[in-house]
Amino acid sequence: MKTKSKKIKLTHIICSLGYGGAERFLIDLIKNTDREKYEISVLCVIKGGPLVEELELNGTKVFIIGKKTKLGILTIWKIYKYLKKEKIQIVHTHLFAGDAWGRIAAILARTPIIISTEHSVNFNEGIIKRLVKKFLSYFTDKIIAISQTVKENSQKRDWINSKKIEVIYNGIDLDKFSKLDFRFHGNDKEKNENNITLGFVGRLEKEKGAEYLIKALHLCHPRPASERGINSGENLKLKILGDGTQRKNLETMSNQFGLKDKIEFLGFKNNPANFYQEIDILIIPSLWEGLSIVALEAMASGIPIIASNSGGLKEIIENDSAYGGSLSAAGTGAKGGKTGLLFESRNSKDLAEKILWAIKNYDKMNSMAEKAKIKVEDFDIKKKAKEYERIYENFTN
Repeated sequence: MKTKSKKIKLTHIICSLGYGGAERFLIDLIKNTDREKYEISVLCVIKGGPLVEELELNGTKVFIIGKKTKLGILTIWKIYKYLKKEKIQIVHTHLFAGDAWGRIAAILARTPIIISTEHSVNFNEGIIKRLVKKFLSYFTDKIIAISQTVKENSQKRDWINSKKIEVIYNGIDLDKFSKLDFRFHGNDKEKNENNITLGFVGRLEKEKGAEYLIKALHLCHPRPASERGINSGENLKLKILGDGTQRKNLETMSNQFGLKDKIEFLGFKNNPANFYQEIDILIIPSLWEGLSIVALEAMASGIPIIASNSGGLKEIIENDSAYGGSLSAAGTGAKGGKTGLLFESRNSKDLAEKILWAIKNYDKMNSMAEKAKIKVEDFDIKKKAKEYERIYENFTN
């Protein structure tokens, strides 16, 4: 009689389980990892978060370590004890706190296999963090970069050996979004072409660039002739889904620009799928981005995208000069178009021009959204989970 083989014990270590792209990806990855092969647990280094319950309902054990001090010696000890007691075979770390304290503990515990996923380009990280990542890379079996941009950044800025790095693009649960058939509302001939709702999804932190979006919206709205720059878009509205340390500053900026009635701050929501039904165009003004889960969700939902030309966004939003047009007195054109529009990062004027071009060319925006919906099939989380399992199996076998 054939005996059933034991499951491989796999522990993911991450900072917390708040509303973020890396956290959302991890939950979807765990849900789609083969439970016949892997016994999975999650350690949160700093705190839990609103997404803990979703994992627990999925049958995944979640443990909160609760790091209190900067050095986190006790944190390392707690993780070490867990790894030894449970005889964990694979440690897979995410984000800096998970990567640093998780890998140190795994090294001390002599965990057989150590994997790390690099989720962003992290231009805000200083030399100390970069040196820590370089040092820990020597003890890491494989580092997964979520885009080619992230891989190149890890090589150049963190001095990681390219042989240690493999690119596996992030994925999303297409089933949540593919059944939704949203259309750019400009298709409704009875609607004013400017009666369009823009959307932003993300943490309200500096690197997400929401301030440049608000400035762009200000440029889109008519003002007295003496101040007028770009003259259109008087009925444009903006919905912001997310929260963070910059929220008060952004609300103040909105009021100063006279946009209080045009911008709605919604705070966090666990399920953004419903949010995409409320908007016509998604704007991603990030200053840097590893890839962007939000972009993939909008693509799957059939929502047109205007994004900054930063980081991994350029790898999923394909430009094509076939689409464009003169939007200002200077004749600046909006280029882009296989799967969306790109604008120059930190350039609110360029973003405003792209927005105005989009609302006047809704047929082309819909064409881009349709192509994007086909392209995003390559980012199915089920496929990505199999790629991660292949990495695990390369070492366990």
